[in-house]
Amino acid sequence: MKIGDVVRFTPKKDALIIGGMKDYRRMGTILGFDSYSATNETLIEVLWDTGSLDWILQSRVEVVCEGR
Repeated sequence: MKIGDVVRFTPKKDALIIGGMKDYRRMGTILGFDSYSATNETLIEVLWDTGSLDWILQSRVEVVCEGR
């Protein structure tokens, strides 16, 4: 994974409802990386197809199209 890659959100079956609201994120573009020090997991910053900008665990997305 690298900046510019297009990713698809791959939620668990029970993860589509977050805080009582349906999660409409599906596809997005990676804008940055960071790490979550408590668990040493990689976080990625994604601009989603909904127009929202958000951080998500790298393990919760898959690359659909690699950027240049």
